[in-house]
Amino acid sequence: MMKTISHLAVLNHSPNMQSVVQKLPFSLQGTWRENVVKTRLKDGKVAGFRQLVEFVEYAAETANDPVYGKEDLDKAKHRTNDLTEENKKFPPSKSKVESFATNLDTVFKSPTSNGTRSSS
Repeated sequence: MMKTISHLAVLNHSPNMQSVVQKLPFSLQGTWRENVVKTRLKDGKVAGFRQLVEFVEYAAETANDPVYGKEDLDKAKHRTNDLTEENKKFPPSKSKVESFATNLDTVFKSPTSNGTRSSS
């Protein structure tokens, strides 16, 4: 058991850690660097292989989220684009501008002095 633990300790050596981090997508490499610095400043410790494994597991879980994972969001975007393309193929008919104005002539009649109209 002790021999196995000492063999695993080699994974914490920076060249081994770097070779794993280099295989990550560039955006995750940057996020990992931020985590390393936070750990060092907050706890005064150097992030080890176990923290790297936890980081990669969390990143994988995030990327594969059943609702908001990259693949699912790409599918949703594709569906939205399909609907937009469908609207371009069959644009809604142009609505006619209709007017409710009428051609009524306005006749002004002057009232008589007592407020009634005179009949002629």
